[in-house]
Amino acid sequence: MATIGTFTKNVDGTFSVTLDDHSLSGPIYANLVETDEDYSLIWSRSRSTD
Repeated sequence: MATIGTFTKNVDGTFSVTLDDHSLSGPIYANLVETDEDYSLIWSRSRSTD
């Protein structure tokens, strides 16, 4: 099970979360942002250097 490292409600109303767990190759960073009609989840993670 992934551990949530941080969960933050930003001043602009977006939400940020960092998912990190030993089973992942690296942390996953995500932002939930409101669009005109919906929400979008934008995520990224570092590439493995193996």
